[in-house]
Amino acid sequence: ALGVEGLTKNKHYLSVNGNQLTIHSGVTANNDLKQVRIFDLAGQLLLQQSHDENNISINIDMLPRGMCICELLLNNNKRNTIKFLKY
Repeated sequence: ALGVEGLTKNKHYLSVNGNQLTIHSGVTANNDLKQVRIFDLAGQLLLQQSHDENNISINIDMLPRGMCICELLLNNNKRNTIKFLKY
């Protein structure tokens, strides 16, 4: 049977405002954000940055327009991926 047991809420939220990508996080201390990687849909790495904060802004002016995938690597080695549209 299908159910929702074992699913976790996505605690990361992205917002794109012009050429700024802001990552908002409500994670706890053991799940701090360690690294942000942005890929195009073909899987090519476009941007990689290390961070030690949970709420950050990244200039995405150099990224091509279109759909991108943001991969967030946490200190506990878990990964979270979120799609966003660069316009």
